Amino acid sequence: MKFRLYILLIVLLSACNPFITKHDVYEDQASLEKDEPVHLKNSLEWWYFTGHLDGEDGNTYGIEYVFFHFTNFGGKSNYMINFALSNPQTEEFYFDYDFFGSRKTPEAGVLPLNLVKGPYSLKGQSGNYALDASMQNHPIKIDLNTKPLRDAVFQDGTGYENYGDLTSAGYFSYPRLETVGEIVVEGQTIKVSGELWYDRQWNCGSDLINGKVSWDWMSIQFDDRMEELMVYRVEDRKKDVEVFGGSFHDASGKITELKDGDIQLTPMEFWTSPDTKRKYPYKWRVVVPGQALDLEVEASFPHQELILSRMGFKLPYWEGMCDVTGQKRGEPTTGDAYLEMTNRPKK
Repeated sequence: MKFRLYILLIVLLSACNPFITKHDVYEDQASLEKDEPVHLKNSLEWWYFTGHLDGEDGNTYGIEYVFFHFTNFGGKSNYMINFALSNPQTEEFYFDYDFFGSRKTPEAGVLPLNLVKGPYSLKGQSGNYALDASMQNHPIKIDLNTKPLRDAVFQDGTGYENYGDLTSAGYFSYPRLETVGEIVVEGQTIKVSGELWYDRQWNCGSDLINGKVSWDWMSIQFDDRMEELMVYRVEDRKKDVEVFGGSFHDASGKITELKDGDIQLTPMEFWTSPDTKRKYPYKWRVVVPGQALDLEVEASFPHQELILSRMGFKLPYWEGMCDVTGQKRGEPTTGDAYLEMTNRPKK
């Protein structure tokens, strides 16, 4: 799972936990039909896209695009949209976000998705999506269309990921969405193509909220074969608890769930933000012995930190495109990755 920005949302919206979880949706098995649409009174849920896109200009760009839906204090629906673009050629990083209070009840349980807020939209279903967005503070736009290259992965088998004794949440992914379209960067329109990773999660407004919780997550799409890896680490420093998890999706379609003891995540090199003084490990060693994986995941460039603020509160986090090298089953391998890190301490 990606707790993504749920800690951020809570801090930005209230000094206490504003989420009411009694309306959250738990089933024995998640499904696309029931769980891809909006859950009417869900505490916190999101539709999250990340990935590398190759431009006809010969450059590669990183995209992060997400819709959040949440109901604080069990009241009306609210939305937050987050949008970022990475340009490793120039080491420029652009991000934009906005909050929207809903004036009407969203259409719960209805497909296809039709999420439209201001200059941001997400439409479609089952891996076939149209993403259209314009940043308000930068001359950056995307107009992208996707289709699935692999079936949806229901994390933890049922689509409900458990995190030890900390929390649980609904979670399924499309690990490869073939993507084509256009982006606009500083006024230049560029045709792009590539593969995005899509995470759909819900029931995330849990009680796992305090200043001692941090979150590391990464998705990897391998180049040599159509295989994917997702791993995460949740650390509650107050309780001195670490939880690891993830999944490996092999070329045959077999999904192997990964738990504590299956994953080794080791920070190797660090970057300190000049803006927030937060210290982020931007290069990691990732070892999954059961899958004969020994990888290095390194940021395409270090400065991919977002700083979101609301009502006087600010919270930075790091999410950006990364490059993968290493060994897979004793052979050299490469790949594309996205890495997220939240609640990192200052240097």
